[in-house]
Amino acid sequence: MTRRRAILFDRDGVLNEQVLINGAPGPPPDLAGYRLLPTALAAVERARTLGYAIAVVTNQPDVGRGLITRQSVERIHSWLGEQAPAIERIYVCYHVTADRCRCRKPAPGMLEDAAVDLGLDLAHSWLIGDRWVDILAAQRAGCRSVLVETFQSWLPSSAGDPPADLRPTITVPDTLSAVVAIAEADRLPTDGSP
Repeated sequence: MTRRRAILFDRDGVLNEQVLINGAPGPPPDLAGYRLLPTALAAVERARTLGYAIAVVTNQPDVGRGLITRQSVERIHSWLGEQAPAIERIYVCYHVTADRCRCRKPAPGMLEDAAVDLGLDLAHSWLIGDRWVDILAAQRAGCRSVLVETFQSWLPSSAGDPPADLRPTITVPDTLSAVVAIAEADRLPTDGSP
């Protein structure tokens, strides 16, 4: 069986806007507060037309912290799947850092699960994220990475400080630019033509 190349998208800050919670950006708590970023759907559609398998890999520790319900996250993901039917699967880690699970980024578990479930070739796949934990998860899974850089991309997280030598394969300002840059790196037509 031929393994597929994929683009794996982080969710918050890559596909949707984050909301301010106690002055810090975080995930929207429910579908009513969920807003896609302006380039998100175009980015997913462009990835589809370029022939990539598409999945989402997202940490949602606020469920584990009791701040958001699992049902709210599942409603958001059901709606997201309706808006972007090219998304084949959404992988979610509900754990907090203290759980020391294999799925919470920067661990590579969700990417590895996607590779098995969807028949992916991680060495020829990409992860688009907005935080250093996304970039490290991609590195640990053996795939390439694109950082949608924001003011919080390199800030310490509950996983600690970013490794000093950690670098994404590509850095861009938004999600659609990430897909275009991936196509260019993979020498595919950036206009979506075959």
